[in-house]
Amino acid sequence: MGHEHYREAVRIMEGNKKDIDTDPLLRLHTLHNLAQLLGPNGDGVQGVARTLRDSALQEEAEAIRKKYMETRAVQLAVHHHDYSKLVNSANPFGRKGGWCQEALRLLSTDAHRGAEVSQAIRSRLSERDQYRLPTEVNASSLATRFRNLSGLGLLLADEMAALEKGRALVMTKIDELQRSCQDPSREFIEQAGHCHRCRSELGVRGHLCEHCKLEEQLIMWEVRLFSLDARALAAGVNVSAEDAARRALTLARDRVGRGGLNEATLEGGEDSEVEDFAGPAHGRRNDGTATALAKIKWNPSETEQVSFFT
Repeated sequence: MGHEHYREAVRIMEGNKKDIDTDPLLRLHTLHNLAQLLGPNGDGVQGVARTLRDSALQEEAEAIRKKYMETRAVQLAVHHHDYSKLVNSANPFGRKGGWCQEALRLLSTDAHRGAEVSQAIRSRLSERDQYRLPTEVNASSLATRFRNLSGLGLLLADEMAALEKGRALVMTKIDELQRSCQDPSREFIEQAGHCHRCRSELGVRGHLCEHCKLEEQLIMWEVRLFSLDARALAAGVNVSAEDAARRALTLARDRVGRGGLNEATLEGGEDSEVEDFAGPAHGRRNDGTATALAKIKWNPSETEQVSFFT
């Protein structure tokens, strides 16, 4: 019977507590489950003899839980304080792009000069690709997506808007998580305890916790915030930031080995917050676009690099 194993575990922990420290969560699990099996008034498992210590099982378990939660609450408060300081001191890049647009507009008034600047920017963006095979060039590069400064201006406006949207979604999600962690609901706890991605032992297929949903949104933001290097399965195919993010999410899911990142979407569910992430492992999406590889490097994005060149 289960209660016999729990009693034996408690006996071993008590008999060796002078020499061996038992993990608090393991002790909490044992005491709580034994108390639940015996029942609050001894009305649990029939035919089990009670001991003098049984009445204190739930009380001891609650003391361990309270101490553990207090420690974690302090850690959470410290991290939130550090996060708030960073948020208050940060100036999002997306709010500083106006001067670059104005510079491009002024340069484009001189057709000859504008063409030279446009070609120089394309050359700088594609420097590394000059020594690569056609199938190894950066298929997500901005260099292949404009022909003149007017086109570059429109492209940068779209990229800056998408960058700001990604930032806003991540910040909103972090704020939601902060509130949820302060007073977690039963559903929130169940998701965290059975997440298919981050709970390898207890994960349940189709369950995705809010922290892993945040990771998806972080990747969607990072493909525009930092340097992106993507490979297409066929030469000459462009890879959008969204396609690259989907590929990066697929690779992250495969590394985990249990699925999980966007698991519900792959199952046809509604838990994921990344839209249209449907590519199988080789990277091909339903619309035929093929992404073989997507790497996010913590270097300035091409959008930011253009502002340096201008």
